[in-house]
Amino acid sequence: MSVKEEFEAVTADIEKYLGILKGNETAWEWREGYKNDYFSHYSAPYSPIPPTFQTSPPGGEYTVFFQDLLLPDEAFVDAQHKVDFGRQINERCATSFTNGVNWASGIADYLNSLCADIIRPDAAALHESVQLFHDSMIETQAALPVGWTAVNFESWVGGSSDACQIVVEQLHAMVLDQYSLYYAHCFALYGGACALVVAAQEGLVKAMEDIRDGIKANLQAWQNLGGPPFDATPMDPQVVAIEAVARTILGKVPGIGTAFEVGELGGSILGLFGLDVGDLVTHSFDARDAETTYNEMTAMLQDAYLTPLQDGMHNLQSEKSSAIRSAQDGIYPWLPEPLAGAANEQWRHDQEDA
Repeated sequence: MSVKEEFEAVTADIEKYLGILKGNETAWEWREGYKNDYFSHYSAPYSPIPPTFQTSPPGGEYTVFFQDLLLPDEAFVDAQHKVDFGRQINERCATSFTNGVNWASGIADYLNSLCADIIRPDAAALHESVQLFHDSMIETQAALPVGWTAVNFESWVGGSSDACQIVVEQLHAMVLDQYSLYYAHCFALYGGACALVVAAQEGLVKAMEDIRDGIKANLQAWQNLGGPPFDATPMDPQVVAIEAVARTILGKVPGIGTAFEVGELGGSILGLFGLDVGDLVTHSFDARDAETTYNEMTAMLQDAYLTPLQDGMHNLQSEKSSAIRSAQDGIYPWLPEPLAGAANEQWRHDQEDA
């Protein structure tokens, strides 16, 4: 299963369980608020109102039988009046519960969209593309025959001979010192960016699973107590320290003027895909209710994943890519100057008539 599929499966769970949690809260708040407003002027004795409200969560998970609602006996004409009133209360609770479940509708799609830049890339495909980039760079270099600039000028004396020798030397320098170097830098930058995305994927699904399990623990507490828990279980999802990983990746990408061997560079960049992201870091937050959980979950994704990834990509651009592009833009000429007087000479190769 891909990271995208795993992430989407977890976000679907989170939407479902957050909806159930919100439904519990909404129904309870309405029932308690109505009781306090309507019966505050009555006095004891109080007795339970039948029947007890039962939630109906999607899939039948974490059904809650609400604690008995104690109401003043003097508020009712007889026992049947009290039963009818209880049914009306439960109908309103059911509506409130459904409204709470509907509150969570669309959360999964939003989370999937929010993290699309992280979950969509396939790590194996990215690694393969970087490997192919590296292979094409090696193949391009290998296409230049050994000693291809060793032209024999001994039997050719004069200004044209000198000019030709100069242009061959210039072309050699341009191919090796400009195009090949630029190719290697592009490979390193692309590989570094891909590796950073792959590193960002590490721990992301696990962090969301931690949040989902925290919501489920909260729902279990509701079920056990028949009402809101006294203390919601805190959530401590484990996240990747992307800032540190980005600095490591940035250090593998050579800058202008840095001496490197293409073979060593290839191994260094490709090795980033097996980079040890280190111990995951705890990102604790308060999950006292459904809305707080949602808000702090989205803040965690932004603070621990999206912003560090964006900053890491920006640093690759500003510290490496921009400097390389600026240096390349300053190279002149990109092509050798025309041979002096070449336009006035009748050049003819011995093999033209072959």
